[in-house]
Amino acid sequence: LNDTSSYSTAATNTPMTKYVPTHYSKQTNFLKPSMAFTGYQISGYKRYQVTVTLKTVNFPSSNITPNTSAVPHMTGILSIKGLTYHQDEISTYFESFAVTDNNFGFLSSSFNNHDLNLTSNDLNDMQHWLNFPAFKEMFQVDANTNTVNTPNYIPDYLNKRYIFMRWKEKFLIDDPEMNSIEGASFDGYYYIVHDQYTGNIQGFYYHKDAEIFQQLELLPYAKSPGSSSFDFA
Repeated sequence: LNDTSSYSTAATNTPMTKYVPTHYSKQTNFLKPSMAFTGYQISGYKRYQVTVTLKTVNFPSSNITPNTSAVPHMTGILSIKGLTYHQDEISTYFESFAVTDNNFGFLSSSFNNHDLNLTSNDLNDMQHWLNFPAFKEMFQVDANTNTVNTPNYIPDYLNKRYIFMRWKEKFLIDDPEMNSIEGASFDGYYYIVHDQYTGNIQGFYYHKDAEIFQQLELLPYAKSPGSSSFDFA
């Protein structure tokens, strides 16, 4: 969801640590049905409380042929409080696609065969991905130009510490037929990175008419069914 007020925020830098995962799975330690995350969406000096509850999780295996299906890799409910004066809490159903192969890559141009409403252009994609410390850690970035020579996807993505995704809100839970909310918008989508070691989720909301780099920061909810089983290298 987008705060339509005229405030924005910049990315924060978080230290990252290398690790060696222990297994492949279509679900992960933290990304599994019924898992919940809590945190905030930040727009300038404003912070809105956010809760995300996952409904379905079915990531394509890393060792299969490229995935051409537009079936979501993950779905869930995103709830945000205090975004508008008209509703104390707004909940939306969202769908997620992970960066898995050349059909669902880092760049919007790889999504040409899918009408998913979560694409922009390749330049905008890189501007957002480069705001993630995890992305910069995985690929060599030119410090002078802040550019990176990167493949469109990460082979064996489930066997890496970070999973990169895009989340697209599809409709309101209370009224699926409603297309807009006064004071808020869900026309855009989120660039997302999930840390498989800590369970944390970081994201940036994008829409061409929204304030740039509205940040999403989520932590695993303590009472959710999740645990970590990764070993450090």
